[in-house]
Amino acid sequence: MNNTLRHKAISGLSWSAFSQVMQQGMGLIISLILARLLGPSAYGLIGMVAIFTGFGSMFVELGLASGLVQRKVLEAEHASSVFWVNVLMGSMLTLSMASAAPLIARIYSEPALIPIARVSSLAFVLGALGTVQNALLCKEMRFGALAKIDVISTALSGLLGISMALKGFGVWSLVAQSLSSSFVRTLGLWGASQWRPKLLFTLKALREFAGFSGNLLGFNAFNYWVRNADNLLIGRFIGSQGLGLYSRAYQLMVLPVYQISGVAGAVMFPVLASVQHDLARVRSIYLRSIGSVHLIAAPIYVGLFVIADTFVGAVLGERWRGLVPILRILCTCGFFQPVGNSTGWLYTSLGRTDKMFKWGVLTGVMYVVAFFIGLKWGLLGVTWSYCIVNWAFWYPCWSIPGKLAGLSFTQMLAPLMPTSLCAIAMGIGTWLVGLYLKSVEPTWIVLVMQVLSGTAIYGLLVLGLRVKSGKEVLALIAEQLRFAKA
Repeated sequence: MNNTLRHKAISGLSWSAFSQVMQQGMGLIISLILARLLGPSAYGLIGMVAIFTGFGSMFVELGLASGLVQRKVLEAEHASSVFWVNVLMGSMLTLSMASAAPLIARIYSEPALIPIARVSSLAFVLGALGTVQNALLCKEMRFGALAKIDVISTALSGLLGISMALKGFGVWSLVAQSLSSSFVRTLGLWGASQWRPKLLFTLKALREFAGFSGNLLGFNAFNYWVRNADNLLIGRFIGSQGLGLYSRAYQLMVLPVYQISGVAGAVMFPVLASVQHDLARVRSIYLRSIGSVHLIAAPIYVGLFVIADTFVGAVLGERWRGLVPILRILCTCGFFQPVGNSTGWLYTSLGRTDKMFKWGVLTGVMYVVAFFIGLKWGLLGVTWSYCIVNWAFWYPCWSIPGKLAGLSFTQMLAPLMPTSLCAIAMGIGTWLVGLYLKSVEPTWIVLVMQVLSGTAIYGLLVLGLRVKSGKEVLALIAEQLRFAKA
């Protein structure tokens, strides 16, 4: 990487990391408070609607925003054309979901979903108004501005949700939290970006994104329903209580997936896209990146597996005790998942979303078949089916995108082994601490001691064994501090 690109990448990673730590730290605290106040049933109801709002959100931007980031040269007509298409799609989706609300309620046999679905549909319009600004800020690598926007929107919407929950608004607290977050974030994006839409619209500009964006949208749309087939089946056949337990366990599992890989992905996509013509640089940057991602993710999954019972008892309360076995099963397949998600950087930055789409269809069919089979054994059956397919497709899911950059499966796995061993050793130590303190009350004291001891054990192992990814992360931090002083 040349110095300018390296500076932008390091600065971007720092801001992205700050944003995610603050945003997810606050988000986690807010969600845990709301979980204690509202219980599994409210989360089950909002989860039923979220399946449809989440899917529709992908069609708001039609994969065009990523096309703005990936494209080397942008004209005024490109951004404006994308903006007006997004606003049109957002409006159409809001009207469509509001009209389809009775059907959604009928699918789940939950009449209470009709008003929830109609109000939640406003998220499509709110999101559409900021997609181009977000893409342009990302392309310009202005991650500091994006970080501030995300933190502020999370904080304000969280305070609104908690205050409404305390006043007895129930599931509407979660609806208000989601919509207010979108509203504040869109306002922030317009304030941070100098770009404003013009009355320009050409089909020619949109066609130039067609190949890249069409395949990306196809992959995301298909993959979305695959990833939510378990929620849809559980909500339909088991009910809101079961869906509340499963969705909360799944969200705890994917939090590191989306946030750790999200920190790096927000930066690495534009960085890798900028050097896509030089595969040697792509390989070097990618391998160092996944090593750093796994350095952080591995101990989280091992630790969460070990302390699941203590965590749920101390933080969520007894009403959530049923999610402990679900969470532990999910942690076994989440161990390498942040790195697995990062393979999408290779597909998108190298412009091969066609391969991404084709492979996504194949694996997606297998996931859905497995969910139907697992449903026979209830929540645990669906959970195990998810993990079995995840592990079964581990090799091809990594090796296929790796070949695009000239990387083998073993080359991608090599930087992860030292941190994996350190994380497993840390897990054993944390488990032993829990055994020693099992009779201590209250439970939160045991939780704190396990977290602190696990962090200390892992840090000492990484530093003592001079793990390469650990040294690289420390070097990046030191370099960012030098940039900040300069």
